[in-house]
Amino acid sequence: LVGSEMCIRDSNIIKQNYIFGKKMDFSEIKSIKHFAGEYILRTDKRKMTINISWVDQSSLLDLKDELKKLDAQWV
Repeated sequence: LVGSEMCIRDSNIIKQNYIFGKKMDFSEIKSIKHFAGEYILRTDKRKMTINISWVDQSSLLDLKDELKKLDAQWV
């Protein structure tokens, strides 16, 4: 999955596509929040915000599918 804001590598790491962008292992994600046009992903130590408007529509569907597969709490 590749978008202007982020990419998913090997179906287990999500990385923001800009200099010094954060990366997060899907297995570490504890909660997911969909609020005000953003997904907010949280681990025990980190937080990543994904602005949905920056992700192209076909990639957004893939992102939603990947997030639904996770054993994470939706808040």
